[in-house]
Amino acid sequence: MKRAIGIVLTMAVASSGCAFTWGASQIGQGRPPFDENARSESVPLPGVLESLIVNVHFSGRPVVTQSSSTGSAQQTPSAPPFPAQPFPAQPVNTELVVDCQVVQSGREKVYRAATRYGKGWKYVTATMFVLEGALAALYILSDESKPQQVIGGWLLAADALGTGALFFVPSRDVYETKVNTTLTPVRSDCPEGLTLELAGRQVAVEANGEIGDLGAALLKEQMERSNTPVRVSLGQNSADVFISGADRCTWARRTQHPDLQMMCSQSAGMIGRLNVEVTLAVPLGSLIGPNEIPK
Repeated sequence: MKRAIGIVLTMAVASSGCAFTWGASQIGQGRPPFDENARSESVPLPGVLESLIVNVHFSGRPVVTQSSSTGSAQQTPSAPPFPAQPFPAQPVNTELVVDCQVVQSGREKVYRAATRYGKGWKYVTATMFVLEGALAALYILSDESKPQQVIGGWLLAADALGTGALFFVPSRDVYETKVNTTLTPVRSDCPEGLTLELAGRQVAVEANGEIGDLGAALLKEQMERSNTPVRVSLGQNSADVFISGADRCTWARRTQHPDLQMMCSQSAGMIGRLNVEVTLAVPLGSLIGPNEIPK
């Protein structure tokens, strides 16, 4: 068993050789581990599309907190997880609010030129050939009573021979092209004319994503008794969001609704959504100008 473990370890050491790395890169990427004098240029392609991404939060935006251990920002729900008791001791933020983002998506063609197996490559292979050969000799001659070291040495010697052969690969220039998808943010406030239909009535969404007192009252009606979908509209474009029983139960828990048990009776054990996201296609350039966000 110890001998087998030693052989595995020596093979792992040998696998870090230059020739092995080259072979793995050829199999995985179809190219050597690195290129020299690489340069690229991008050219936009026609066919840019513009979209409005609308994220409807049924219970307020997530709260961004600082992690005490790492200091990095983390997003947490605006309220604690569902409590075990029917009604939490403290109320939570349950105001519906909307986040908007206008983005342009398109494609670009990337032209790339580089040199392979150039001067840098030959310097690396020559250096690795010497180092691997010396290490292989050290393994083989150090202690013949340890077969795992001898096997590891011969593996390194084989890798060194492969590295030496790679030194003589002639350099060449390569030219490649590929098409990438691009996503460009345009604005992050809600555009004028965006509406939500709650309980069959439309309410305007302000630039900062709020819907006012009327919207809050309609949301309550929507969750309590309306079977119509929540419709997000901008001009002629619209998308429907259907509210499930689990969504209603989640909302009832977070609002401490007096009819919580009845609203959750059909959705026991199910977790509803705290927010939904829809995407509306809009004419290119129609939402470039920002609104003035109320303070």
